[in-house]
Amino acid sequence: MKVKGGARVDERTQVCMTTVLGAAVGGVLGCLYLTKRGQQVRLQLESFFDNVIDEIHQIEQTVDKARVAVDEGRRAIDDVLRPTGAGVSWKSRDSGETPQARQAR
Repeated sequence: MKVKGGARVDERTQVCMTTVLGAAVGGVLGCLYLTKRGQQVRLQLESFFDNVIDEIHQIEQTVDKARVAVDEGRRAIDDVLRPTGAGVSWKSRDSGETPQARQAR
């Protein structure tokens, strides 16, 4: 196995590093679940993550509202930019002609 910088790590070093890492993770989890202070920290973390999740939901709702507003804006712009005679089959009250017939003149 190689680490950053190209140095080689032998199997014994790898086992030692893994053991130390496992002991550190186990110690942290043990403190969180077996001590009163750990319980307080867990409750604070739970509250923090609940707030983060609530913020994410609010962001999702804001993005959804923005998406709807953009779609409505696009539709409004399309309505304005679309030629008024395109595909219209009504007759003008003034002359009795369809818009297509008027354009052909």
